[in-house]
Amino acid sequence: MNNYNELIGKFEKDILRDKSLNTAKAYIFNLNKFLKYLNGDYITEESFQAYIDKLKDLAPASINQHKVAINSFIKFIGKDRMIIKSKGKETLPVKMVKEKDYKELVNYTKHERNDELSLRYKCMLMLGGECGLRASEVLNLRVDDIDLNILTIQKSKRNKTRKVPISKKNLKMLEKYIKNNEKTDKIFFIKYITLSKKFTQYCDMLGLKEYTFHGLRHMCATRLLEDGHNPKSVADFLGDSVKVLLEIYGHTTEKQLSKMALDI
Repeated sequence: MNNYNELIGKFEKDILRDKSLNTAKAYIFNLNKFLKYLNGDYITEESFQAYIDKLKDLAPASINQHKVAINSFIKFIGKDRMIIKSKGKETLPVKMVKEKDYKELVNYTKHERNDELSLRYKCMLMLGGECGLRASEVLNLRVDDIDLNILTIQKSKRNKTRKVPISKKNLKMLEKYIKNNEKTDKIFFIKYITLSKKFTQYCDMLGLKEYTFHGLRHMCATRLLEDGHNPKSVADFLGDSVKVLLEIYGHTTEKQLSKMALDI
């Protein structure tokens, strides 16, 4: 019999050194499901692979979350990371929202049933498309996170804090929403599913397919790179590493380099 369950508390504390509380909870939740599956047996590459195979009907992202959590625990107990293959459905890359489609989406907010809702969703689209914020970062944004024309993103991925500039025009719009709704703490009191469904609704009404809110962030990053900003600056702006940035937007930097070559 293993003693894995006795180590969970220490493992959670170790995670919290560089991960958010929500991430730590997700790791522990996924790990506990795996340990229950093991039923007292030791972790082996075979048992790990067999467990992941059982998850084949889950979304690829969910399967990957299980693999990351389990491998993190394996590393914590002093063993080498295990290479495990996934049999889940192939995931499609996030489709970047085109600039013209973004403008249509922003304009479509005027069809909301009242001015408050129209301004709310216009602000949220702006924060994704102009500031490159993730949906979770938009929803966690607080009034105190705004200082002049700088947004402080507190609850970012990997628990990092970063500063994001916002234009005077967009800042004025956001401040108007805050003032009209007498906001003093959290700016948007809605759930992720509500924002996601609203974005999908807008896309459906405009005949725009396969877009997600995250596609706004891709649009923002691509625009910055094509405007000549260096990858390190763009990575800092988005709260990503340069490695991740180049993996996702390699096609953009290649296009940028080709353009520079033509100008020489």
